[in-house]
Amino acid sequence: LEEIRNFFQGNGFGSYTQYISETINFWIDDFIKIGSTQEEAESLILESLKIGVVNNARKWKYSEAILKDWESHAVTNLELVNESKNKKGAEQRDTGEYDNLF
Repeated sequence: LEEIRNFFQGNGFGSYTQYISETINFWIDDFIKIGSTQEEAESLILESLKIGVVNNARKWKYSEAILKDWESHAVTNLELVNESKNKKGAEQRDTGEYDNLF
């Protein structure tokens, strides 16, 4: 949990309040209930924060939306996150969605 707290505070998400701490613990419990280990659950939370940084969306609610999506699709570890990203990328390429950009 210290790594999550340090990343949260060090990357512009704001203060790591008691509310944030409790919410993160609830998310860890939720992911454990659907099959994650403690370590996997913490990695998923950290990854959601990293995605927020990459997308310049340094808000806890943004990261929570990502976690809700993963939970609803039973994504329980980073391997499944990466599989999901690869699948979405392939679907976008297959549909030609970006064919007319240039």
